[in-house]
Amino acid sequence: MCHEVLSREKTEHDSHAIIGEEAHVFSKSENGPRYRPDLNIDFDAYDNLVLLCGNHHSLIDTQEIEYHADFLFGLKKKHEKWVKDSLLKAHTSEQIDEYEKTRDETDLLLLPQIKDGKDIMQIALNSMALDADYEPTESEGEVAAISDYLQNLKDWADILSEVEIGERVKITLSMGSDIQQLESNGFFLFGRLHNKKYRGARNNIITMSVAMIRILKKENESIISNGEIKGVLTIAPNWITGFTY
Repeated sequence: MCHEVLSREKTEHDSHAIIGEEAHVFSKSENGPRYRPDLNIDFDAYDNLVLLCGNHHSLIDTQEIEYHADFLFGLKKKHEKWVKDSLLKAHTSEQIDEYEKTRDETDLLLLPQIKDGKDIMQIALNSMALDADYEPTESEGEVAAISDYLQNLKDWADILSEVEIGERVKITLSMGSDIQQLESNGFFLFGRLHNKKYRGARNNIITMSVAMIRILKKENESIISNGEIKGVLTIAPNWITGFTY
């Protein structure tokens, strides 16, 4: 009723003090406030209780006509909504603060080369979004090779979670063939899963597993070290601003 804090912090010499008091809406005593002989309820259950400061506990039990049951139930419902909304507002504020402080943070990731269908299958199956990039293309053939591969990858990712495990084995062959086709057109495929954060419509923060995919030309010197393919380094923002699937 008064939004009084119903506890007190401990002091140097004393423990915490609980000053809130449980008040009954309907008294279980015949001579108590708002007693009704026709009720058959658990009088000490949560539904029949309100938590009040001592002053208001005394007031509602003394002026039981003014503070009737419907008033107390409505008061309790209104207060519970106020608490819920206040907690949600505080939580949302903390989430926004986290976003504002960290939205420009990035990770430097090493993406290994993906050579077979099983590896790309695991990435596609466990991802919630796609972050794909590729080198500038020089011909219509290169454009077609990259676009065909990425479209196939997205199509597989859309259905993999609904496919039986036996069928997935067959799909790995097809996904492996897609990689071979990409390589025959002069490209290597690199990728891994990476957890990123996404700010939802209600300012809530969601962690999403993102498929980080990079397609580079075979002759790109950045992927070769002492004659071996080591992978490719990429800068990955920790926050998602947009995604494909």
